[in-house]
Amino acid sequence: MKSNIRKRFTLIRDSFSKKERLSLSQLIQNKLLSLEDYINSKTVLLYSSFKSEVNTEKLIKRSVEKKTTLLPLTISEKKTITPCAINNLHHDTANGFSGILEPKKYCKAYEKEKIDLVVVPGVAFGLKGERLGYGGGYYDRFLKGYKGKIIGICFEKQLTDLIKPEKHDVLMHKIVTEKRIIKCQK
Repeated sequence: MKSNIRKRFTLIRDSFSKKERLSLSQLIQNKLLSLEDYINSKTVLLYSSFKSEVNTEKLIKRSVEKKTTLLPLTISEKKTITPCAINNLHHDTANGFSGILEPKKYCKAYEKEKIDLVVVPGVAFGLKGERLGYGGGYYDRFLKGYKGKIIGICFEKQLTDLIKPEKHDVLMHKIVTEKRIIKCQK
C-alpha cells in the first residue's frame, strides 16, 4: 500500500515543470518564513531539496544569514541522520547519500535537543500531520522523542487522506503548502 502511494505521489510531484516547481516552492518558502515557529527559532534543521521536492535553496540561504542552520548528514549504514551546522550552502556542503547535498565532515554536529524547528520533506502528507517519506525511516528515527516544532512542506497536490500512520510514525505540527498553512497539532 505505502509503495503504491509513494509511486503515485512521486509521479504527481514529478509532473511539475521546473519553472512551476520553483514558483510554487517560493510561495511555500515565503509562508514558512512568515510563521512565528520559524521567526522565533534560533536553530533550524532544514533539508537540501532533491529531485522534485519543494526547492529549499533560497530558504537555506536566508536562514544561514539569521539563524544557526543545520542540514542532515546521512549515515546510511545506520539509517540515521545527524544534524550539522552550515554557514554557506555551497561551501559547506557536498553531494552525499543519493546525491543529496549534505554538510561536509568538518561541520559541527548538533544534538536534537538544541534544535527549535525541524522542516521535513516527504512524498505525501495527511491533514492530521501524517507523513509518507521515502521508506527508510530516517526522519521517524531522528524525530522520536524530539520536543521542538516539526513542519512538513509540500505542494498542495501532495496532500492525501490515504496515509495510515503506524505507531513509530511521527506527526507534523504543521504542514505548509503554496496555498495554506495547516495546523495539525499544538
